[in-house]
Amino acid sequence: MEVFQDYTRYNTDEKAYVLIPKREFNPELSAFSNLILDLVDFKDRVRPVARDISLLDTTSRYQARKVDEEIISNAFRQELISVETEKTGAGDEKRAISD
Repeated sequence: MEVFQDYTRYNTDEKAYVLIPKREFNPELSAFSNLILDLVDFKDRVRPVARDISLLDTTSRYQARKVDEEIISNAFRQELISVETEKTGAGDEKRAISD
């Protein structure tokens, strides 16, 4: 049981995606041959890469980060929050004036 909070761990979930490039279509082969090559490419390349990406994504919250990176990301997060609150506050004043 941990008694303290480790600030070097990344506790929030980042929603992101990764694109895996598709195999190029070979015009010299038939459509059926290209389909077979697509299936083989999916089995041999895309599935292992997708599995590695998902494992990295799942375990990233448990990986320790440098304190400097955490301080920078917290400062950036606070900056974004302050900008958003300024925007929403300015929008409320405009609505009050127009009403």
